[in-house]
Amino acid sequence: AEQFQLYDAIVPAVDELLQNRIDNYNWRKYRAITFTLLVLLMNAGIYLSLSRNSIRRRQAEQAVRQAEEQYRCIFENSTEGIFQTTADGQFISVNPALIKIYGYDSAEDLITSLGNVKHQLYVDPTQRDRFVKLVALFNRIEAFESQVYRKDGTKIWISESAAAVRDPQGNLVSYVGTVQDISDRIRIEEERQRVAEEVCKAKDTAEQASQAKSQFLANMSHELRTPLNAIIGYSEMLQEDAVDFGYNDILPDLQKIRNAGKHLLELINDILDISKIEAGKMELFLEPFE
Repeated sequence: AEQFQLYDAIVPAVDELLQNRIDNYNWRKYRAITFTLLVLLMNAGIYLSLSRNSIRRRQAEQAVRQAEEQYRCIFENSTEGIFQTTADGQFISVNPALIKIYGYDSAEDLITSLGNVKHQLYVDPTQRDRFVKLVALFNRIEAFESQVYRKDGTKIWISESAAAVRDPQGNLVSYVGTVQDISDRIRIEEERQRVAEEVCKAKDTAEQASQAKSQFLANMSHELRTPLNAIIGYSEMLQEDAVDFGYNDILPDLQKIRNAGKHLLELINDILDISKIEAGKMELFLEPFE
């Protein structure tokens, strides 16, 4: 009986102790599970963040590659020459269009051949100095026209547009720009100017010839009028004498002489009027009429 009483007294205490240990174990287990879940969640978050960063990096790299490909496509296929030079004028890169404009065989041929663009490229070396000064003043330049040498020594006209490339401190690093061959346009403008000068010269010559003609006609009219007036006057006098002396058979001939002289005098007066009009010396007399 005493043993059963002892057992009844111990069992509750043992049960309570076991229950405490079980509760303590369960609490540790839940804490471990919670910690493990937190670690997993943190790892998942880190993984997702790294994945997003990796995706963004790949997208950025792809965008850079696409931009480079677009630039390369424009650079290679542009009909205008594209260049990059150092601050002292040494070519760094050139596109196929510029190689063709300058008449070289390749980019390497152009870059190695033109070591000093001021004296090797520009027909007038001072143009390079003007180019540098304008870019330094405005940081860019548009439609800068110069005459340059091609590889074979022939001269062409070009139009340059360029900008300065600077480092973060503002120091000049290089020039980048484009080149157009404007030789045909310059040739057309020169031809137009030549034609205009020839037209102006021809006009002056024509005006001088017209003035000389008008002067000649005026002088000739005066020289012709004097004998014609005499012819007309003498024909009238002879008509009067023929009437007085009865030579009526010659009157028709004398009348023809007088009429022909009058007609010729009218023609000379008309020519003189035309010369006065051309010379701007014609006087107009305004008269009222009904």
